[in-house]
Formats: sequence, structure tokens, C-alpha cells
Amino acid sequence: MTTQTDKARQFFNRSISYDTNFVHAWFGFGHSFAQKDEHDSALAAYTTAARLAIRSHLPLLYMGKEYLRLNDLVAAEQFLVQAKEIAPRDALTLNELGVLYLRTGNLGAAKTNLERAIELDPSNPDLENTYVNLGHTYRKLKYVVRTRLCD
Repeated sequence: MTTQTDKARQFFNRSISYDTNFVHAWFGFGHSFAQKDEHDSALAAYTTAARLAIRSHLPLLYMGKEYLRLNDLVAAEQFLVQAKEIAPRDALTLNELGVLYLRTGNLGAAKTNLERAIELDPSNPDLENTYVNLGHTYRKLKYVVRTRLCD
């Protein structure tokens, strides 16, 4: 049985065969691989998109997200920081950096990035995950403060 992801991948492949410079097809292709946990293929597609969209932060963001999924936190940070340098007001990039810093234990940086993401557009319904991540950060910060007070 063919899934919707497989059908989408066929269309992205066809688009790329018509125009190898169609960056949005490369993004879609990468997303289809990422959804199926085919990390190497996803990263290859995002790398091609990065080569085609030099001034865009999106390929760097997606590569950072993929490395975060692979638990390669050093590579994830490199790509996400580069994405933030290009688009410092992108809420998704700030959220992903917050998640990265939450996972590495850098709770201050996590809090700063997540709060900034929410500050940019607080009514955005897509920020639900950012609020959840910020809640986890506050919970861990409170735990750290409480632990230090008890020592």
C-alpha cells in the first residue's frame, strides 16, 4: 500500500526531474524523507536546497532540526545558529534553538530563545509547542533553583 508520503515523494521527484533548481521541491523532498526517518536522504535534499537558496535560513533550519532528531547536538547547534543569524526574527528557528538548549541543559539560553519566539507573535496558534517547551524550561529552572537552595 502506498502512503501519502510516498505519493508526495513521487511528485517531488517528478518536479525535480523537470527543474533541478526548484528549491521548494527539494524542501518537500527533504520533508518526505524526514517524516519516514530517512535522515541521510533528508539531509542530502536539504543540502541541495541550501546550495540553491543561499540567502535563505530555511535549509539551515531544517538541517538543524534533522540533526536534533539524530541527537547530534553539536551539528544541530551549528546549523540553527546560522539560521538565526540570517533570520533572527523567525519564531520556528528560535523554538528549535530553545529545544536544543533545553536538551543540553543551557536553561537560560533556552528560556531566552523560547520567550523571544513567543514575543514575536504571541497569538500565533502554531506556537503551542513553543509554550510547552517554555513550560518545561520553567519547570527545570525551578527545580535547579530549588535544588541549589536545599544544598
